[in-house]
Amino acid sequence: MGKRLHTESDRALWLINCVSYTAEILGLTIPDTARLLDEYGLITPVLNGYRAFHTQGYEYMAEMLTDELRKVQGAATQ
Repeated sequence: MGKRLHTESDRALWLINCVSYTAEILGLTIPDTARLLDEYGLITPVLNGYRAFHTQGYEYMAEMLTDELRKVQGAATQ
């Protein structure tokens, strides 16, 4: 069996799940969380790292995104 290529749909669904888990941690809605992640430039790096990141659990990704969001928000207020 050959190596399965991940489609844009696979990547989109994975990202939605990552954002959903992150929203739960932050206590925000999914749209508000997606907006924050996009505003602080975190969506593109996560999607660009899909090949490595998609093997991690959604909880791990949510914790990583939450930590990164807090770092960039803290840096923006200094």
